[in-house]
Amino acid sequence: MPAPTARRSAGPNDELGLPLCGRAGRRPPGRNHPVNLVRVTEAPVLTPRPDVAWEKDAVLNAAAIHDGELFHLFYRGITHTPVRNLSCLGHAWSSDGVHFERADEPILRNGTRPETAQGVEDPRIVKIGDTYCLCYVCWNNVNVDIGLATSPDLFSWTDHGVVFDHTQCGNNKNATLFPEKIGGEYALIHRPMGFTWGDDPAPLDM
Repeated sequence: MPAPTARRSAGPNDELGLPLCGRAGRRPPGRNHPVNLVRVTEAPVLTPRPDVAWEKDAVLNAAAIHDGELFHLFYRGITHTPVRNLSCLGHAWSSDGVHFERADEPILRNGTRPETAQGVEDPRIVKIGDTYCLCYVCWNNVNVDIGLATSPDLFSWTDHGVVFDHTQCGNNKNATLFPEKIGGEYALIHRPMGFTWGDDPAPLDM
Protein backbone atom coordinates (compact mmCIF):
# COMPACT_ATOMS: atom_id res chain seq x y z
CA MET A 1 0.00 0.00 0.00
CA PRO A 2 1.28 3.52 -0.66
CA ALA A 3 2.80 5.29 2.31
CA PRO A 4 0.86 8.31 3.56
CA THR A 5 2.46 11.68 3.02
CA ALA A 6 3.01 13.79 6.14
CA ARG A 7 1.34 17.18 6.08
CA ARG A 8 2.33 20.08 8.33
CA SER A 9 -0.76 22.02 9.33
CA ALA A 10 -0.62 25.78 9.81
CA GLY A 11 -2.13 26.86 13.09
CA PRO A 12 -3.61 30.10 14.40
CA ASN A 13 -0.27 31.22 15.86
CA ASP A 14 1.72 31.29 12.61
CA GLU A 15 2.14 35.03 13.01
CA LEU A 16 4.25 34.39 16.12
CA GLY A 17 7.01 32.96 13.96
CA LEU A 18 7.53 30.04 16.35
CA PRO A 19 8.39 26.46 15.38
CA LEU A 20 5.39 24.16 15.39
CA CYS A 21 6.55 22.41 18.54
CA GLY A 22 6.81 25.70 20.46
CA ARG A 23 3.47 27.34 19.85
CA ALA A 24 1.20 28.15 22.74
CA GLY A 25 -2.37 26.90 22.45
CA ARG A 26 -5.37 29.21 22.51
CA ARG A 27 -8.29 28.74 24.84
CA PRO A 28 -11.70 28.05 23.31
CA PRO A 29 -14.12 31.01 23.15
CA GLY A 30 -15.68 31.65 26.55
CA ARG A 31 -12.93 29.76 28.42
CA ASN A 32 -11.19 32.56 30.29
CA HIS A 33 -9.92 30.53 33.22
CA PRO A 34 -7.65 27.51 33.54
CA VAL A 35 -8.95 24.05 34.34
CA ASN A 36 -8.53 23.35 38.04
CA LEU A 37 -7.08 19.93 38.79
CA VAL A 38 -7.37 18.41 42.25
CA ARG A 39 -4.90 15.79 43.47
CA VAL A 40 -7.04 13.04 45.01
CA THR A 41 -4.20 11.18 46.71
CA GLU A 42 -0.60 11.94 47.62
CA ALA A 43 0.38 8.33 47.02
CA PRO A 44 0.94 6.93 43.51
CA VAL A 45 -2.01 4.95 42.16
CA LEU A 46 0.43 2.49 40.54
CA THR A 47 3.88 1.39 41.67
CA PRO A 48 6.17 -1.31 40.28
CA ARG A 49 5.49 -4.87 41.42
CA PRO A 50 8.88 -6.37 42.37
CA ASP A 51 7.59 -9.90 41.82
CA VAL A 52 6.37 -9.20 38.26
CA ALA A 53 9.41 -9.43 35.99
CA TRP A 54 8.23 -7.20 33.14
CA GLU A 55 7.34 -4.20 35.37
CA LYS A 56 9.53 -4.70 38.43
CA ASP A 57 11.62 -1.53 38.02
CA ALA A 58 9.24 1.21 36.85
CA VAL A 59 5.67 1.99 35.78
CA LEU A 60 4.99 5.26 33.95
CA ASN A 61 3.43 7.12 30.99
CA ALA A 62 -0.09 5.76 31.39
CA ALA A 63 -2.97 6.40 29.00
CA ALA A 64 -6.36 6.69 30.72
CA ILE A 65 -9.92 6.09 29.54
CA HIS A 66 -13.31 5.54 31.20
CA ASP A 67 -15.69 2.99 29.68
CA GLY A 68 -18.81 4.17 31.54
CA GLU A 69 -18.17 1.89 34.52
CA LEU A 70 -14.43 1.51 35.07
CA PHE A 71 -11.35 3.68 34.78
CA HIS A 72 -8.63 2.00 32.73
CA LEU A 73 -4.91 2.75 32.71
CA PHE A 74 -2.59 1.41 30.03
CA TYR A 75 0.95 1.96 31.23
CA ARG A 76 4.56 1.32 30.38
CA GLY A 77 6.22 -1.26 32.60
CA ILE A 78 10.02 -1.45 32.65
CA THR A 79 12.57 -4.01 33.69
CA HIS A 80 16.24 -3.00 33.82
CA THR A 81 18.92 -5.35 32.48
CA PRO A 82 22.71 -4.89 32.58
CA VAL A 83 22.75 -3.67 28.97
CA ARG A 84 19.32 -2.11 28.33
CA ASN A 85 15.84 -1.35 29.60
CA LEU A 86 12.93 -3.43 28.30
CA SER A 87 9.36 -2.08 28.14
CA CYS A 88 5.93 -3.71 27.90
CA LEU A 89 2.40 -2.28 28.13
CA GLY A 90 0.31 -3.21 31.15
CA HIS A 91 -3.38 -2.80 31.96
CA ALA A 92 -4.95 -1.68 35.25
CA TRP A 93 -8.61 -0.91 36.04
CA SER A 94 -10.54 0.69 38.88
CA SER A 95 -14.08 1.64 39.86
CA ASP A 96 -12.96 4.80 41.70
CA GLY A 97 -9.88 5.88 39.74
CA VAL A 98 -7.60 5.46 42.76
CA HIS A 99 -7.52 1.78 43.75
CA PHE A 100 -6.49 -0.32 40.76
CA GLU A 101 -6.42 -4.01 39.92
CA ARG A 102 -3.81 -5.16 37.42
CA ALA A 103 -3.40 -7.93 34.89
CA ASP A 104 -0.50 -10.28 35.53
CA GLU A 105 0.54 -10.29 31.87
CA PRO A 106 1.11 -7.27 29.61
CA ILE A 107 -1.32 -6.54 26.80
CA LEU A 108 1.66 -5.94 24.49
CA ARG A 109 5.11 -7.40 25.11
CA ASN A 110 8.45 -6.31 23.70
CA GLY A 111 10.23 -8.64 21.30
CA THR A 112 7.16 -10.10 19.59
CA ARG A 113 8.28 -8.43 16.34
CA PRO A 114 11.63 -6.93 15.22
CA GLU A 115 10.39 -3.36 15.60
CA THR A 116 9.73 -3.87 19.33
CA ALA A 117 12.90 -5.76 20.23
CA GLN A 118 13.60 -3.39 23.10
CA GLY A 119 10.28 -1.82 23.91
CA VAL A 120 6.57 -1.26 23.50
CA GLU A 121 6.14 2.18 25.05
CA ASP A 122 4.08 5.30 25.72
CA PRO A 123 0.46 4.38 24.90
CA ARG A 124 -2.26 6.82 23.77
CA ILE A 125 -5.88 5.63 23.64
CA VAL A 126 -9.16 6.81 22.11
CA LYS A 127 -12.50 5.19 21.25
CA ILE A 128 -13.69 5.42 17.64
CA GLY A 129 -17.19 4.05 17.24
CA ASP A 130 -17.24 0.72 19.07
CA THR A 131 -13.48 0.20 18.87
CA TYR A 132 -10.77 1.26 21.30
CA CYS A 133 -7.62 2.31 19.43
CA LEU A 134 -4.29 2.35 21.24
CA CYS A 135 -1.25 3.90 19.58
CA TYR A 136 2.15 3.01 20.99
CA VAL A 137 5.87 3.42 20.37
CA CYS A 138 7.88 0.59 18.81
CA TRP A 139 11.55 0.72 19.84
CA ASN A 140 14.31 -1.65 18.73
CA ASN A 141 17.32 0.33 20.03
CA VAL A 142 17.83 1.86 16.57
CA ASN A 143 14.52 3.09 15.15
CA VAL A 144 11.33 4.48 16.67
CA ASP A 145 8.03 3.66 14.91
CA ILE A 146 4.32 4.04 15.67
CA GLY A 147 2.25 0.92 16.28
CA LEU A 148 -1.48 0.37 16.74
CA ALA A 149 -3.58 -2.13 18.69
CA THR A 150 -7.39 -2.29 18.81
CA SER A 151 -9.93 -3.77 21.22
CA PRO A 152 -13.72 -4.11 21.49
CA ASP A 153 -13.70 -4.22 25.30
CA LEU A 154 -10.29 -3.01 26.64
CA PHE A 155 -9.37 -6.54 27.76
CA SER A 156 -8.81 -8.43 24.49
CA TRP A 157 -6.43 -6.80 22.01
CA THR A 158 -5.41 -7.19 18.37
CA ASP A 159 -1.95 -5.86 17.58
CA HIS A 160 -1.71 -4.40 14.07
CA GLY A 161 2.00 -3.67 14.37
CA VAL A 162 3.66 -0.66 12.77
CA VAL A 163 1.28 1.75 11.02
CA PHE A 164 3.75 4.64 10.61
CA ASP A 165 7.45 3.84 10.34
CA HIS A 166 10.70 5.77 10.59
CA THR A 167 11.32 5.72 6.82
CA GLN A 168 8.45 8.18 6.30
CA CYS A 169 9.66 11.09 8.43
CA GLY A 170 12.29 9.85 10.84
CA ASN A 171 12.00 8.47 14.35
CA ASN A 172 8.50 9.13 15.63
CA LYS A 173 6.67 9.16 18.97
CA ASN A 174 3.61 10.40 20.89
CA ALA A 175 1.01 9.45 18.29
CA THR A 176 -2.71 9.50 18.92
CA LEU A 177 -5.78 9.17 16.71
CA PHE A 178 -8.61 11.67 16.75
CA PRO A 179 -11.72 10.10 18.37
CA GLU A 180 -13.73 10.42 15.15
CA LYS A 181 -13.03 10.39 11.44
CA ILE A 182 -12.36 13.65 9.62
CA GLY A 183 -13.67 13.77 6.07
CA GLY A 184 -14.25 10.02 6.21
CA GLU A 185 -10.64 9.26 7.13
CA TYR A 186 -8.78 8.43 10.33
CA ALA A 187 -6.47 11.27 11.40
CA LEU A 188 -3.32 10.95 13.49
CA ILE A 189 -1.22 13.43 15.45
CA HIS A 190 2.40 12.35 15.87
CA ARG A 191 5.82 13.78 16.72
CA PRO A 192 8.71 13.06 14.37
CA MET A 193 12.11 14.62 15.15
CA GLY A 194 10.74 17.17 17.60
CA PHE A 195 8.10 18.71 15.32
CA THR A 196 4.30 18.48 15.46
CA TRP A 197 2.73 16.73 12.47
CA GLY A 198 -0.61 15.27 11.44
CA ASP A 199 -1.40 12.50 8.96
CA ASP A 200 -3.62 9.61 7.98
CA PRO A 201 -2.43 6.23 9.32
CA ALA A 202 -2.05 3.25 7.04
CA PRO A 203 -5.49 1.90 6.04
CA LEU A 204 -6.94 -0.55 8.54
CA ASP A 205 -10.20 -2.43 8.70
CA MET A 206 -11.40 -1.59 12.22
